[in-house]
Amino acid sequence: MPSGGDSMSSQSSHDTMVEQFAIGIDIGTSTVKGAVVSSHGGSFAYTSLPYPTSVLSPGFAEQDADHWWSAIGEVLDQIVIAHPSMSAANTIIGLTGQMHTTVIRDRTGELLRPAILWSDTRAEASASRLAKSVERWADICGYSPIPAFTSAHLAWLKDHEPDVFAKISTIAVPKDDIRARLGAGWATEPSDASAMNLMDTRADQWSAELLEIVGIGKELLPPIVPSKTITGRVRSLPPTSSAADHLVGTPVIAGAGDQAAQALALGVTGDGDIGISVGTSGAVFQSIRAPRAGAFRHALPDAWLALDSTHAAGLALAWWSSISGVPFAQVAEAVGKSAEPPTFLPYLQGARDGRGAPGTLTDLRATHGVEDISRAVLEGVAIELVRLTRLVANGSVPESPVAIGGRAAQIGALRELLSAGLQRTVTHSARGPAYGIAALAADTNGWLAQHQALNVDREDTVDPDPETVKLFTARFARYVQLTEQLS
Repeated sequence: MPSGGDSMSSQSSHDTMVEQFAIGIDIGTSTVKGAVVSSHGGSFAYTSLPYPTSVLSPGFAEQDADHWWSAIGEVLDQIVIAHPSMSAANTIIGLTGQMHTTVIRDRTGELLRPAILWSDTRAEASASRLAKSVERWADICGYSPIPAFTSAHLAWLKDHEPDVFAKISTIAVPKDDIRARLGAGWATEPSDASAMNLMDTRADQWSAELLEIVGIGKELLPPIVPSKTITGRVRSLPPTSSAADHLVGTPVIAGAGDQAAQALALGVTGDGDIGISVGTSGAVFQSIRAPRAGAFRHALPDAWLALDSTHAAGLALAWWSSISGVPFAQVAEAVGKSAEPPTFLPYLQGARDGRGAPGTLTDLRATHGVEDISRAVLEGVAIELVRLTRLVANGSVPESPVAIGGRAAQIGALRELLSAGLQRTVTHSARGPAYGIAALAADTNGWLAQHQALNVDREDTVDPDPETVKLFTARFARYVQLTEQLS
């Protein structure tokens, strides 16, 4: 349903002209989210009903790509009902979505199997084999293979589902598979292509060397174009959608992966800027101006995004909410203040890099109650995000404020813990990847300058509390010690 109507600057030359719209579509892990930015100064948010993730075995995580297609129809219907003047003549669409997730189709365009998600960890052995096969893999594309990446998914399929692998005709991440279904071209862009772990991040081209190791040809992958390229126009919509009269013919830009789009939404665009996204997963990213290990390409030209993540951030809070009966929004309100608090490691879906530390709740005492465990879960998520931030920033977090977004970032106690752990001011905005990619689409059409679109309305600012800093330092040390013992 629509939410909000926060004001946003637009170019004054359009104040008296026909209203222009930019739609951002984010194919997330649990729902499709939509954002609309208007040249008359408003932005609005929409969401689909949730769709399921299938976990057939421990470590597996799959989704039916047809569910995304239906959900996009839901969101687009909501949008055109709310904005009846929207048409192909005054609208542009940007696409974003979950990174790394692997969608494969045969020569007839039919899905060969469910999509393997970024959170799937089955490909640990395959990723290790790939990494050993090419020592300079990280130098070519920013990262050595890990189970989350498309490269590892494909290697696993080749080893374990060879009949399926042999039938592959197209390989795409969710937003690019949806682009093709919309009839808006067969293309991807540097941020998602680099996150597939198969692109040379210096050349913005598929690496022939890495493709050969994985066992695929370049013809299976979409061409790589800049994020603001118009790849085509909408020609098809889900059959249940009633938006065709409004949106067929609408231009679609190449877009960006969800973390690059979230970086845009939070204003993480300047050299050294840091942002944290706390959704189902938790991600930390830093905008930089030269390629290095641990960095994907940004949605911006000549920029990279150093990035690391944990599979379970908001997911860990939702998990605890489901088994404790404490509503998600009230987890922070239930926090305890035990002198000997429990310790929680949020690796409920394993570690992204394949390390062996499991999800763990330890240091329990008979005096602990729900409030103390709630505190431990919240604290564990915060500590992991601080740990990742230090890694992404190579141990030196800039003194500038750290921007934070995502659903779980709405929890004030989490922002306080992050501020204390980073010893930096933390700013918060509710704007997500769908907004970021809508802003980029608007800029592509020329009616919303990028620097205006990214002048984020940061709703809350938190400064480090000295007492919390002291407590966090001790808890961080215990967390790291436990992680090393269990890895």
